[in-house]
Amino acid sequence: MNEPPHQRDDTPRLSPVRPPKPIRVLLGLRERLVIDGVRYRELSPESLRRALSRRGLGHKDYAVRFPAGRRMRIHVTSWRSYEDLTGPVLLRLYERVGTMIRPGSRVLALRAGTGYAAAWLARRVGPSGAIVCIDDDEESVRYARWRYPADNIAFELSRQAPHDDLRGETDGAFQAALLVHAVRASDDAEAMLAECMRVVEPGGFVYLASPRRVADEARAAGDPCDPMPMTRESMSDLIARAHGRVGSEPYTIQWRGEPEDPHVAAEIRLGAPETGGRARGADLEEGPA
Repeated sequence: MNEPPHQRDDTPRLSPVRPPKPIRVLLGLRERLVIDGVRYRELSPESLRRALSRRGLGHKDYAVRFPAGRRMRIHVTSWRSYEDLTGPVLLRLYERVGTMIRPGSRVLALRAGTGYAAAWLARRVGPSGAIVCIDDDEESVRYARWRYPADNIAFELSRQAPHDDLRGETDGAFQAALLVHAVRASDDAEAMLAECMRVVEPGGFVYLASPRRVADEARAAGDPCDPMPMTRESMSDLIARAHGRVGSEPYTIQWRGEPEDPHVAAEIRLGAPETGGRARGADLEEGPA
């Protein structure tokens, strides 16, 4: 599918007339935004940037009204991002494997957040494909269902660890599984990755991406959605241990991004190594058979 990476429409997204921000804060005024028919009203005058900084509370709340009349309150944090308000924070990590997502593919995404990444993936797989998102954050799932409804996306709420919901899936049910900032320190990371490997067919891939460190402001706020920081060495060790649970098929790792990148990202190709060209910026590492 030939499509540019991520594009936003040219429709004006903010009201052009409002007092300068310092005056608004002093007066206690609240900003209102309308984006693609979705209405956002901030519930405090503090700017989102400041709220999420070390000097802020670590979060900011908005009242949201959707075109169909549904309403909810959202709690924006360092790791629960809303594309309409924060921009596509993690989309560039998904874009690293965008060319590997084929039309017609069935793709699993664990803890894919508030839906904008799933909507981007859904455009890549097309109407004949499917994106299955499993998340244990009720706010994210409810918002994603209302903000990005599509026939080829399923946003499923897990009442347990998200990978536990995969136990009913048959082996090889998906062509790809994506875990972008999905693994937390409190998770059984080995079991989570092993289940994702099990449900991906031979020749498919699992994509794992984590930060090298958690932002100071997120750590200070104690956000329960903090992803687990990893290095290439710790991630490679995790992949080997998870792979040992699910079988003897060989696998290869392609590291996405440069060694000094703030994120560690690996495309884990299941089955024999491909003979084709290697993706730009990806180092190849073969795992044990």
